[in-house]
Amino acid sequence: IISIFGTRLSGGVASASSLPLPTTLGETRVELAGIPLPLFFVSPNQINAQAPADASTGTRQLVVRTGGTASPSVAIPLRRAAPGIFTLNSSGSGPGAITHAATGAPVTAASPAIPGEFVSVFATGLGAVTPGVASGQPAPSSPIARTTLPVAATVRGSSAIVDFSGLAPGFVGLYQVNVSVPNNSPQGAAIAVVLTMNGVASNTVTIAVQ
Repeated sequence: IISIFGTRLSGGVASASSLPLPTTLGETRVELAGIPLPLFFVSPNQINAQAPADASTGTRQLVVRTGGTASPSVAIPLRRAAPGIFTLNSSGSGPGAITHAATGAPVTAASPAIPGEFVSVFATGLGAVTPGVASGQPAPSSPIARTTLPVAATVRGSSAIVDFSGLAPGFVGLYQVNVSVPNNSPQGAAIAVVLTMNGVASNTVTIAVQ
């Protein structure tokens, strides 16, 4: 899932209302290496889209087209994995988008994780999955689409067990990583969590641990 920022990116505000995601919202279309991208949201200053699920790595040119006008092309580097954990405040830092794996309830200061418990960390940028899921399509619940590359996780710097990493069923481009909070994890309202994949570390988010 990527966000594109600029000016006059669309003639109005529109959000996708159904799945699979459309490649045109209003009069706006985004192309990466000539491939139209599925669109979540468009506005004059921001577009949220999905990078092609089968895109090859390297530098590719991105263009926004709206109302018959094309933007200047922008070079976009693509790699096999570039993990990014979602956060509750959408800033990329602070409390992560993390739930109790057993219940799906959010992990918060009032409902902290417990050492030994599995939690679900929600992220993007974890790359290819098997079986493959076409761009713009929601991930299936059966069979579950698992990442082809392994994911490592740390909680306050300590290695944590990962028993699942793949696309969250029913969503587009959203990954779920189930992580066991280490038994020796310290208590606190802001314990650091990091995912690493293919040698690339994610942003650091926090989790409350009791």
